[in-house]
Amino acid sequence: MSEDVRTGCLVPLLEQFEGESTPLHLVCPHRKQFSPAVQQLHRLLRQRCDTLAGNLPTATAPRAH
Repeated sequence: MSEDVRTGCLVPLLEQFEGESTPLHLVCPHRKQFSPAVQQLHRLLRQRCDTLAGNLPTATAPRAH
């Protein structure tokens, strides 16, 4: 959806209201017990989330409470 907003296919409405961020948690055993597959999943999720966050438009209006 962020790509559609960026390209203009979708138009943001009510931009004066910034949505709340939602944390994403990867719950797994202690880091010392990470299997290679879980380590790879962790890296992939971090990379994808960082990419998505980098593509978000910056807020121009003050945040509504």
